Amino acid sequence: MYSDALIRREEDAQLRLDFAAFAQRRFRELNPLVAFAMNWHVEVMTAKLAAVYQGQIRRLIVNVPPRYLKSLVGSVAFPAWCLGRQPGTQILCVTPGF
Repeated sequence: MYSDALIRREEDAQLRLDFAAFAQRRFRELNPLVAFAMNWHVEVMTAKLAAVYQGQIRRLIVNVPPRYLKSLVGSVAFPAWCLGRQPGTQILCVTPGF
């Protein structure tokens, strides 16, 4: 029992620090019947968004084809990750209205 609690706390700590792992977990929670395959474009998106959070990037446009996880990563997982780390964070999500 102690071991399980320790493993869970370590996993929680990793999810707080590693945005890619957090995004992958959110995908599994939202799509439990679909296998998640990490790919280079997801790694790039998560790395760039983590740099936005750290203040290293001030402007970012994510431009990938449909169904490449940009909405899940940028509009679902990223705001949740930011708010989990700093609850007072102000977030503005903007999409074009075609």
